[in-house]
Amino acid sequence: MEGKVRAALYARVSTSDGRQEVENQLSELRRLAATQGWVIAGEYIDHESGGSSDRAEFRRMFVDGAGSISFCFGRWIDSPAKALLKRSSI
Repeated sequence: MEGKVRAALYARVSTSDGRQEVENQLSELRRLAATQGWVIAGEYIDHESGGSSDRAEFRRMFVDGAGSISFCFGRWIDSPAKALLKRSSI
């Protein structure tokens, strides 16, 4: 597996009312990894607010990946981006 890009997938939802789901985020990230030929080194999921980076799985992703993961990626829009989108009517 040497030479292969090793990617960590990160998904997060901040609500528990069923309006957000991590599986749709992960399936999109898995598809991207597959099309690029990346090896998925791990999947990390948090079910809490994104207001802080002090989230258990977010922290664990970096500890697990130290020296062995090429990069970490996820699909989310944080609060500043949401505010910008709202102001620009996108």
